[in-house]
Amino acid sequence: MEIIDSSTEHVTVRLSAEEAVIINNGLNELCNGYNLSDRELELRSGFTRDQIRAVLRTIHDAIPPEGA
Repeated sequence: MEIIDSSTEHVTVRLSAEEAVIINNGLNELCNGYNLSDRELELRSGFTRDQIRAVLRTIHDAIPPEGA
């Protein structure tokens, strides 16, 4: 992982495909694996389930297909 740029508004990071899969899997478990209510998830993470799922979709869509 390489931090390209960081400011109070944005962080630009370069991830390997493997690192992206790690983040994808962690977000997926957070949203779908643990039995947390929406309220509990937001209290623990600071974000709504919909916000986390939006990041998950973006990361998931960026991961190249296996063997590509």
